[in-house]
Amino acid sequence: MKLLLCLPPKPLFMFKLVSKRWMSTISSPYFSSIWKPRPTSGLFVSLSSKGNFSIKYTYISLIQPKQNPVVPLQCLDFIKDSCGVEILQSCGGLLFLCRSRASESSLQYYVYNPTTKHFSTFPYPNLLDKCPRISCLNLSFDLSKSPYCQVIHIYGEYRSNIVFHIETYTFETNTWRYSGGPFVGPVGTSFSKGVFLNGTLHWPTDYSETSVCYDVYEKNIRKFPMPPLQSECGRNLNYFGEVGGKLHAIDFTECNASNFDVFVMENDYSCWFKKYHIDLDTVAQSFPEMVVYKPDPWTDNTRTFLRYKVHSIIETETPDSPSLVLYIHDDKFISLNLTDNTLLKLPDLSRRSSDQQKSYFRKSRAFQYVENPFWI
Repeated sequence: MKLLLCLPPKPLFMFKLVSKRWMSTISSPYFSSIWKPRPTSGLFVSLSSKGNFSIKYTYISLIQPKQNPVVPLQCLDFIKDSCGVEILQSCGGLLFLCRSRASESSLQYYVYNPTTKHFSTFPYPNLLDKCPRISCLNLSFDLSKSPYCQVIHIYGEYRSNIVFHIETYTFETNTWRYSGGPFVGPVGTSFSKGVFLNGTLHWPTDYSETSVCYDVYEKNIRKFPMPPLQSECGRNLNYFGEVGGKLHAIDFTECNASNFDVFVMENDYSCWFKKYHIDLDTVAQSFPEMVVYKPDPWTDNTRTFLRYKVHSIIETETPDSPSLVLYIHDDKFISLNLTDNTLLKLPDLSRRSSDQQKSYFRKSRAFQYVENPFWI
């Protein structure tokens, strides 16, 4: 078993075919609970072209970017639907997908494993007797706690204010069950952008000092602090996610700031602290294409600003040494190590588009991919 635990995910998946004994061992809940996933292998990045409103994706490898350049994402082709498929969330190596540009009556959701290339579906919750003003779905999956993933449905009903409830669909029983509420959520809470960490879904908010989270195993709702407000106008969260078992957040005080901080949540949820300071003026010295010059309409001076987008913070092979992934300009991505400030140019995406049109990443989203040889 020790030898199997050392294997990379994809060879481990193939070793299931060696014998019935190995299949039984690798597929057992005990083995999956003690198997340690590798750091983020890559990013699924949404892209679009001018005049083309369909959502497409490309895969950026973060392990061997030189040997494994940009690879078009083919794993969503299992759905033969003219509407296409949209990625909503990534969690534990699984992708949470929905049919894009579909009417409410034809909604379909999928849980997909890119490593095994298998997927599962589930019935949409019955909303006929609820008529919610807000209805959002989130995926939760932690192999160390359970071999089954769960879909969390949070919906809000209007009374004197919006009161929320939670339903849970588990793939172990293939059923929906009422599991939490009623409770009042903070104003500006993004229930569609839940971050799963330590068995708990965390939902960010733009205005309140605290937000709410939900323990999917204990079935309880509690508050947790948000990063300190940097502006009276609320937060401008450019990143809110899990890295190395901790919540990380980036809050911009101004659009395309050249300097900003990365906040990290304490393990005991007592507060956030500034752990990293990012100076993109220094980065721009290595990548001058980030710098944009525009004339100031009120003066004769020229204004200078940086063109970029924060896409993700990823865990690396080195413990407590994450990297920031940025889109900079002209279909280019770079990574900046937050500990030693090492810069790495990721594969150029300009040659990726099949229609030879320029791709647009400034409004795109990135979803982390961790190889998972177990579920579905």
